[in-house]
Amino acid sequence: MTKAPESAAEDGPDGRPIVQTHIDRGGTFTDVVHIASDGRATARKVPSDAAVVGELARGALTFGTTVATNALLERRFARVLLVVSEGFGDLAWLGDQARPALFDLDAAWPAPPVARVLEVGGRIGAGGRELEPVALPERLDLDGVDAVAIALLGSHENAAHELAVAALVPAASGVHVALGHALSPELGYLARVETALVDAAVTPTLRAARARDRLPAAALAMRSDGSLCPADALRAPDAVLSGPAGGVLAVAHAAALAGFAHAVGLDMGGTSTDVSHYDGELERTFETEVAGVRMRAPMMRIHTVAA
Repeated sequence: MTKAPESAAEDGPDGRPIVQTHIDRGGTFTDVVHIASDGRATARKVPSDAAVVGELARGALTFGTTVATNALLERRFARVLLVVSEGFGDLAWLGDQARPALFDLDAAWPAPPVARVLEVGGRIGAGGRELEPVALPERLDLDGVDAVAIALLGSHENAAHELAVAALVPAASGVHVALGHALSPELGYLARVETALVDAAVTPTLRAARARDRLPAAALAMRSDGSLCPADALRAPDAVLSGPAGGVLAVAHAAALAGFAHAVGLDMGGTSTDVSHYDGELERTFETEVAGVRMRAPMMRIHTVAA
């Protein structure tokens, strides 16, 4: 949802009346509600296949997005080169072997969003001490690659090896780089690999959507935990529940206005449906799974399925 300042009855700093424009862009349709300074509301519904922001770029702009959510649900991924520590080339496919159904002998897992894998020698030990220098290739083969996910053992304590690999990606290549230590700077190598993959696979799509909608860098984007950040700083792990997080805040606000302390939110769009629970407090989690893809990032507790 996109909105201008809260009150439509107040005047702005330049003395002109403030108006509100709310835009809810889904995977299928975009709903636009314009509230004039006298309180009159006008609503429109248009297909989500063209930019609808235009001149709003001049004003204050706060937005949420379902672009990352839909990319995961529809498995529309960038082509990713995954760089991992030597001996861990299969980790993204092996995962932790947790079965959706314990006794399902034919359990299957969605393939990770990986086009190619590169194993790199070198090792960082406990406390961030270098046990073995990083063995860098002469160059990274970036042919047919849109993004590089770099996640090496021990990088949460010493990021030197990851940064050395990242330096091999030419700045002019236009290839997006996701660094595990920056995205998940804590213990847990598998979670770091999975989170870096989400960033690499989806962030290029997220940024392309922002460019298509002509959103200014000064705009504020809603993260999956309900907080705000500059639009150009929004990355996929923090955006997978960006739009749905706005829905949870709306459910909590509507429940409070109606005098309810408990509520269940059902946010159904053309591409995805989001279910949430409100118990007087906003429920959050720090790891989630969307369409079989796991990641570690603070976010609202929401269950998302394809509509």
